[in-house]
Amino acid sequence: MKRFSHLHIVLIALIVSVTSGCLGDKGNTLDSYDVGTVTEINGQQCLKLDNINIYISGSGMPQYTADPVTRCFCTFHIDWDSQPDNAAASGIYSATINTDAVWNVENYLQSGGNPFPGSDSLVNISQPYITNLTSSQIITFQTSAYRSENASYQLSVEEVDAANNAITLNLVYDAVNEDKSSVVNSWHSFILPTIDDTYTLNIRFKSHTTPSFSIIKYTDPTAPENNTYIFTTKYEPLAGNNTGSAQ
Repeated sequence: MKRFSHLHIVLIALIVSVTSGCLGDKGNTLDSYDVGTVTEINGQQCLKLDNINIYISGSGMPQYTADPVTRCFCTFHIDWDSQPDNAAASGIYSATINTDAVWNVENYLQSGGNPFPGSDSLVNISQPYITNLTSSQIITFQTSAYRSENASYQLSVEEVDAANNAITLNLVYDAVNEDKSSVVNSWHSFILPTIDDTYTLNIRFKSHTTPSFSIIKYTDPTAPENNTYIFTTKYEPLAGNNTGSAQ
């Protein structure tokens, strides 16, 4: 059993503080904050935002190389009415990235299991899936859950099982006072190790509620009475290098 020290968790807050495009006398704008990854499209460097799943570039964006992966936590302003003519075609939107941005991924990565605040409930997880790949070492997926202010849970990464070519991501939570009238859609990103062979990537979670989608029931040898489920996919090395791609 081998632990990769750089298997960390990108802890994502409830990002989009402003969800409406029309903000009174401010016009058609968005002021919010997010965690993102520096990437490049057609030679233009930009920031891929995790939660609203768009690319931005503009004032406040320094230049970084795509390798090693550069992650950023930032507040930003987008004026939808003052976009370049080619914004929709290029997929990159003009934005002002504020000076409080932190361009250092390590500040937003923590190893091991870390408690989450109860407001970020994962009570009734549904449809965990890979939504986008912002770099060859970052996997991002979204969960949909009932809100619960009294839930206690962790999101963590187990040791890599090198002998069996397996990586397991754990989501463990205990629900109290579910609010089934309110759903939280959270995004989660993981830094994965560089690899030379195909790995099995397991997303394993515990729930007091049976998931509403087809998924494998996992028997926890330490607590077989617990309702634990597992979602499995593959993590493969990219041709020509030793970084990986989740499929």
